[in-house]
Amino acid sequence: MTLMGNTRTAVIIFILSCTAIPTTVPQLYAQDNRIFSIERPKVGLGAYCRLSDEKRETPNLTTRSTYRRFRESLPLETNGWIYHSNLLDFHLGFEPELQQEYLEQDQAAMNPTQSRHRNISILGFDVGATLLKRKPVSLDIFADRKDGQYDFSNAQDSDINIQTLGTRLNFKNPTLPASVELTRRKFTRTGFYQSDEERDQVWVKMRHNAKKSVTKLLVLYNNSEMNRTTFESIDTSLETLMTELTNSYFITDDNRIRLDGQLYNMRADYNGLDQRTWILSENLFWEHSKDLLTRYRFVYTGRESGGSQNEETRLSAALIHHFRDQLTTNLGAAAAFNSFDSGSEDLYRSDLRFNYRRPIPWGSVELGAAWNYGVTNRTGTQRSIPLEERLTLSTGVQTLLDKEDVDLGSIVVTDITGATVYTENIDYQVVTVGPAVSISRTLLGAIADGQQVNVHYSYRSGSAYDDSRFGQRYRFDLALWSCLYLAFSHSRINQDILSGESPNDPLHDKINTLRLSFVKKWSNTYFQYDKQDRSNDNSSVTRTIFERIDLRPARNFFINLRGKIGDRKFTDLDEEERFYSLGTSVGWTPRSWCNLSLNYASNNISTDQRDELKSEFGVTAKLVYGIWTGTVSYRLRDQDDKQNVNRLWRQDFIVQLTRRLW
Repeated sequence: MTLMGNTRTAVIIFILSCTAIPTTVPQLYAQDNRIFSIERPKVGLGAYCRLSDEKRETPNLTTRSTYRRFRESLPLETNGWIYHSNLLDFHLGFEPELQQEYLEQDQAAMNPTQSRHRNISILGFDVGATLLKRKPVSLDIFADRKDGQYDFSNAQDSDINIQTLGTRLNFKNPTLPASVELTRRKFTRTGFYQSDEERDQVWVKMRHNAKKSVTKLLVLYNNSEMNRTTFESIDTSLETLMTELTNSYFITDDNRIRLDGQLYNMRADYNGLDQRTWILSENLFWEHSKDLLTRYRFVYTGRESGGSQNEETRLSAALIHHFRDQLTTNLGAAAAFNSFDSGSEDLYRSDLRFNYRRPIPWGSVELGAAWNYGVTNRTGTQRSIPLEERLTLSTGVQTLLDKEDVDLGSIVVTDITGATVYTENIDYQVVTVGPAVSISRTLLGAIADGQQVNVHYSYRSGSAYDDSRFGQRYRFDLALWSCLYLAFSHSRINQDILSGESPNDPLHDKINTLRLSFVKKWSNTYFQYDKQDRSNDNSSVTRTIFERIDLRPARNFFINLRGKIGDRKFTDLDEEERFYSLGTSVGWTPRSWCNLSLNYASNNISTDQRDELKSEFGVTAKLVYGIWTGTVSYRLRDQDDKQNVNRLWRQDFIVQLTRRLW
């Protein structure tokens, strides 16, 4: 009966789509005394079938699930205007969709057998109108509803529904273009990850174009309420107001002297935790000649979080000189004055860097050297200092916070706009590595691999003491025959306590990195050795070997092979981490209308605290005929978290047919 019902629905949609045949140009529009105009609707078709088989093991439960999903959709789209195209221009898009879901689940514990059958009717839409489109002032009105599915690598899929309603007022003055946008969004996610969120946003954008300067104003207000019920009910409220004013002013007509200014303010309330940030900066770039450039900078930053305050004023100047395109010299000096609730911290620093590059008969050689010396004076007693860092979170990469002695309860992770707050142990994890703190994304969370995030936290500073730090860095790069590369770098930092008593041991850190690479058009191979000797019980030795091969034996065929293996040993903690990854991608296009692809990837991380294996295999066949596209794919996944005794085995078979809008 199910098969007959799906077949009947597909036949009806097919007949409707075939009626949308091309017509002559006069028939493309429907008009009534030229009061309105509407284009002939474009019609598409979508059919989707998915069969899934899954086995999940946890310490207390073993679950076997069989899942079937059928989806048919009929997208329609048209454009037109009312009375005159300059008066009201509109866009209409609708996508009625029918879904059938079947779930059978066997469990070895409570509720041993479950089954579910759902028929869902969804009307997706994307409608909008523009009033006075070509006038100095125009108004946009838009509304849409989108339904999708999160395809998690090692969790059950989650459905998401996004509804948006908004309006935008545009001022098209060539000297002062501006826009004001009000948007209300509602997010609903069901399935493995369950959450509801309502978000109101107000955007104000303004730009002033002058002959010698460009000024931009951006204001963003965000107010959202979220409830997550994935593992436990968590209510999150967020209210932020961000204002940023920037200006670039060219002092001279030849643009050799430029002054960049910024005024930034962020006020945020994360579930009752108030945070305030103020930034005022001025940057002066002065190009004295082709080979000489100077830069002067002033930055004031004020932060307030949870009752703690921090004000910093930073002054710096730098000189950059090029000599015959071979020797580059950087000379700089900086001073930073920090004021906290119960003390202060002032820093005075100077930098000198050289970089020399010279060609040799078979390639080139490059030498680099850098020195920096700084003195820090501290007053007051122990205090909590708020800070904000922008970090990139990637799978398999250890990302440490810049400061130590962090108040773990003060950590808040958001996206770079501050509008989305992520949840610990769902989106990210916090792990202490000696005195340092590591932030890592979870495989199941909402933070994408390689995504940038803002981390707000407070760290504690000990009693007052004065110290000096002397840093050195030396680098040697050798390139031979445009394929062989050798790079070595050595850096160290030494700390001397001038007065008072430091809460930690003085820094005497050394880092040595060696990298040997062999790069050809079809191959990339490198070996890297990294040794870090740190005085804060966070020393490590990392060894990595990487290989990538790209082959194209025929014009319509390619193959990619890649692999990485290595280990990382934390010598002070007597812990070791081993990792490897293997992968291949194959693509073949025997005909212009046919494409076949195969992908395989396997990643393993094994430490004293983690032991995870992730493997995935997939094969896809894609056929194209005119406006029709058909895809057949198979995917197999195997996830094993031995440390937490969690395992997932899952296979999916997907058939998809689409007719693009025509």
